Amino acid sequence: MSKKALTVWVFCGFILAGCATTGSGGRSSQADIDTLNQRVAALQGQLSEKDAEIAKMQNQMREDTVAMQQVESDKRALAEKLDAATAELNSSKKSSRSSSSDLK
Repeated sequence: MSKKALTVWVFCGFILAGCATTGSGGRSSQADIDTLNQRVAALQGQLSEKDAEIAKMQNQMREDTVAMQQVESDKRALAEKLDAATAELNSSKKSSRSSSSDLK
């Protein structure tokens, strides 16, 4: 047998083997379609759940960001009050020192 003939036989063998593994001639049965539709419906349900979960997390992040901004604002206000009180205390200390030195 020549190489060409052998190649043709091997090729035909692969084709026949491929046809044998497709089951019902390559046609999907209604049961297969129904199963796939059920799987698609289940996946769509999971996708909807994940979308809702993502939206909830995004809202929580927004709320957390607003709360963090408020905390930062409060922190700055308290720091300003502390600085003002410290300056006032230092000023009163200086004035009391100068008053006590005048008495001498």
